[in-house]
Amino acid sequence: MAGGETVAVSKNAGSKNNGKAIFIAVGLVAVLFIVIMGFFLVTKTSGATKPVPEKAILHDMGEFTTNLSDISQLKYIKVKVVLKLDNAKLENEIKDQEPILQDSLIGLLNSKTSTDIMDDRSKLKSEAITLLNRHLTAGKVIDIYFSDLVMQ
Repeated sequence: MAGGETVAVSKNAGSKNNGKAIFIAVGLVAVLFIVIMGFFLVTKTSGATKPVPEKAILHDMGEFTTNLSDISQLKYIKVKVVLKLDNAKLENEIKDQEPILQDSLIGLLNSKTSTDIMDDRSKLKSEAITLLNRHLTAGKVIDIYFSDLVMQ
């Protein structure tokens, strides 16, 4: 019987070692999995190609000098206008329609006071874009830039 007890103790000791071995193996597999996933995430984000931004299509409308609708005193605005277009085909249409578009912009500027322009330039831009797009069929003006703006 003593031999039987020794066998029982050795089986019990073996199962404890097997439990530890399984626990260590599972832990190593989990760590290995985390390391591999981390490697793939790092290489995927660092090696990812960034989308190439589209080149903006800009059309220079030129410089406008016109009076404003201020009642108290005569005021003028001088501004250079550049349009951002949604496609290249629109540039040809704008060249064909340029006198009409310029007249529309001058009319819009004439209707504004110096306070209108200084207080809410984003509203002026929005109105100008809407006004210009009414005349266009080949695409849309998506933004308008006022540079060299001077009021007197």
